Amino acid sequence: MLNTNSNQFVHSKLIYACAISPKSTIDNQRIILGTIGSGGQQIIQLQSAQEGYKIKTYHLHNAFSAKLLFLNQNEGNERFVSAGEKLQIFKSEDQKISHICDLIPLSKEYVGPTFALDFHYEQQNRLISGSLDPTIRIWDLEKRKCQYQFIAYDISKEPDQYTLDLNIGRDTNILAFLNNYNQIGIYDIRSKMGMHKIKGKLQYNQVIWNKKQDNNLIAIDYEAGLIDFYDTRDFKNKYIKELELTIDKL
Repeated sequence: MLNTNSNQFVHSKLIYACAISPKSTIDNQRIILGTIGSGGQQIIQLQSAQEGYKIKTYHLHNAFSAKLLFLNQNEGNERFVSAGEKLQIFKSEDQKISHICDLIPLSKEYVGPTFALDFHYEQQNRLISGSLDPTIRIWDLEKRKCQYQFIAYDISKEPDQYTLDLNIGRDTNILAFLNNYNQIGIYDIRSKMGMHKIKGKLQYNQVIWNKKQDNNLIAIDYEAGLIDFYDTRDFKNKYIKELELTIDKL
């Protein structure tokens, strides 16, 4: 349902994921939503029209979408990734949503649902994913397959570790990831080697690189309303400062 007076989209199902096309403008917006409710899971596309939005729907059946991410800016028909129980690529077109393929991991030993994704626009054929298991995967989107995967955590001590979030730095080969034990790892994709490990002081929910300075990493605790700043040039992972913010400012 759409309230055209306020351009408000009202939906009867729960919305779990949302992404806005990087090509969107004020007058021409394209938004995709991941929803769940009676009748099954869906991806909904909202496209600007003269009166409100045009709505297109794709039924996911039992594969719920927990995160959505647009991939490329250069094509007329944009690709996006849906992550959740499956990792799937779709094409967003004016008239419909088309399924392109499912991404299949190299090993079925760890196949937890995927909730962490990142993509760098300077390398449009590489996708990084983290799941509710100890693996992180690097995907080749041109070949539509997993390039390689690695075990990110020492599961001999805590076997239930999994990835909450990950983020690619300005250097497209440097990756930071966060697990459910409040540990941050920094990984070099080129050398396939871990660089740093950080045990956080807070209960982090998200990690973000400063895209202008490769050595500055930000970790956010939503509930406490706190942000930690780390300087990764210090191999001891020296804590720089802590900035207290209200949740409203976040």
